[in-house]
Amino acid sequence: MTPGDSMRIGLFFDGANFYRSLDAVCPGVEIDYEALASWLVARIGGDAARLAGAWYYTGLRDQPDLERFLAGLERRTGFFVRRFPIADRHLVCPHCGNRGLHRVEKGVDTALVVDMLKAAWSRQVDELVLMSGDEDLRPGVEAAQEAGCPVWVASWAEQGLSPALRAAAYAHIDLMTGIEAFTTGRPRPGATGEAPAPTGPAVEEVVLQQIAVAAAYFEARGGYLARSYFERRWEALDATLPPAAMRAAVVERLVADGRVESYRTERDGRWMEAIRIPGSGGRR
Repeated sequence: MTPGDSMRIGLFFDGANFYRSLDAVCPGVEIDYEALASWLVARIGGDAARLAGAWYYTGLRDQPDLERFLAGLERRTGFFVRRFPIADRHLVCPHCGNRGLHRVEKGVDTALVVDMLKAAWSRQVDELVLMSGDEDLRPGVEAAQEAGCPVWVASWAEQGLSPALRAAAYAHIDLMTGIEAFTTGRPRPGATGEAPAPTGPAVEEVVLQQIAVAAAYFEARGGYLARSYFERRWEALDATLPPAAMRAAVVERLVADGRVESYRTERDGRWMEAIRIPGSGGRR
């Protein structure tokens, strides 16, 4: 960037992660994406900055509300949407026979990182904003910054934000500080407005069963069940789990009661918190 040029800001949205975190703190809130982009650009570069582009990545499968949202988003100037297939893996716990669903967005993280690096290395942008808290994106953040492009990480307060990702980023932006500037005041289309899922012994039993299913699946493959993954992303096949924010509270209660074991394990040189049913063995 030479003197007199406008700072070019690129925005990269990890769609599923962005909305899971938003729903955990402000369920059903509708975002005005153009206003959000303007707020972020001004927050980083002031009046001299401009939007170089906003790229939104998400998995999609037979979701009419989501497709309508994506179609509307890509009609906005400077916004681009990349859609990816979702693969379902049906699991059965070998110990109790309970079933679970491991849902995977195929290719989202890889495409997001590749496009982010292309934008950084080609000087298409001067600075980047990543809307995600996913630690798996940390190598991409580090590589973009090695190319001389600062990467800001934006999240809804600390919800779903990996400490390692935040530490790797140039700086962090708390979207809650500007939420009044970029919400529409209307409920998001497709939001149900239903009361929170019930709590109590029945819900705890469902969560316990699903922890057993998920832990057995990952441990059989030499891995472990990350607590953050179960709380935010795991889906049950034949049971109803509470939403992410409530699920975390239930897991915390079960850990405190000794019905779920929480332990630390190493992954690629970093320590992670994992959970399992006490006495089930598994990797440490």
